[in-house]
Amino acid sequence: MVSSQQVNSWEKLQLQECLWADSLGPPKDDVLLLETRGPQDNRSLCALEPSGCTSLPSKASTRAARLGEYLLQDLQSGQCLQLWDDDLGALWACPMDKYIHKRWALLWLACLLFAAALSLILLLKKDHAKGWLRLLKQDVRSGAAAARGRAALLLYSADDSGFERLVGALASALCQLPLRVAVDLWSRREMSAQGPVAWFHAQRRQTLQEGGVVVLLFSPGAVALCSEWLQDGVSAPGAHGPHDAFRASLSCVLPDFLQGRAPGRYVGACFDRLLHPDFVPALFRTVPVFSLPSQLPDFLGALQEPRAPRPGRLQERAEQVSRALQPALDSYFHPPGTPAPGRGVGPGAGDGT
Repeated sequence: MVSSQQVNSWEKLQLQECLWADSLGPPKDDVLLLETRGPQDNRSLCALEPSGCTSLPSKASTRAARLGEYLLQDLQSGQCLQLWDDDLGALWACPMDKYIHKRWALLWLACLLFAAALSLILLLKKDHAKGWLRLLKQDVRSGAAAARGRAALLLYSADDSGFERLVGALASALCQLPLRVAVDLWSRREMSAQGPVAWFHAQRRQTLQEGGVVVLLFSPGAVALCSEWLQDGVSAPGAHGPHDAFRASLSCVLPDFLQGRAPGRYVGACFDRLLHPDFVPALFRTVPVFSLPSQLPDFLGALQEPRAPRPGRLQERAEQVSRALQPALDSYFHPPGTPAPGRGVGPGAGDGT
């Protein structure tokens, strides 16, 4: 099988003859380089392609241009076959098969390495992947909880119906802030179905897992219950109603304080005219105990996430909660048509001024 080749140089026909096909190798794997020699020993090279003769080296986007540097190196090292030569120029055939084979070899090698790495990851990281997915779910859950506000579980002793209304007013006021408040007043049906201990345990666990805080709201009745537990390890049965989560929670709360796990998880609070903080048992004063509403800014600061708002913003929120809480405080300490009650315990408590 032969192929006819015609080469023109300096507007003169230099070659017109039939070349044996096997002299150039497979046409798709060879490139013809035309060397032109001009006056004063000027020498230039171009690669014959369907689009024309591409000068080498060149920045064109053709195959010969991309491999121009390698073609010139092959020509200099004698790897190209000279087809003809005269004073005006020469014609060379340079093989391309090695570059094509090299490209495919690199591609196959990359595929094999990728498959091996993927198999290794699946084998060695199976358990780690499960752990990573679990952590990812926890991060997503924590991020969603942060977007809704920090969780706060409010515990109190149901001393009387008036105090429960006061607690409800405080919980409602806190809900106006970026806080998610849980209190037994709003979960009586659920608590009756589960029981106070089971309900508190589930709420406490969820709150602490989400990075929330448990608020112990002390009153004279709560102080009495705590003293009973600290002295005897159990409170008097029937002393409080069946929905009193505070009494039920002491079996879970006290171990946290006794084992030093309470700081950062618990916060104490009491009302200014009802109980002085000094009357809170010393064990529970290992966490901050705030008097409300006089210490509302500090109390709200303890309830916020670690990245707390600016002091000015915190003061605005304290004023907002104080305004929402004041009617309930007035109603509790000064019922309509009655003198100021002396309900307080401790110095300054019960003083209506």
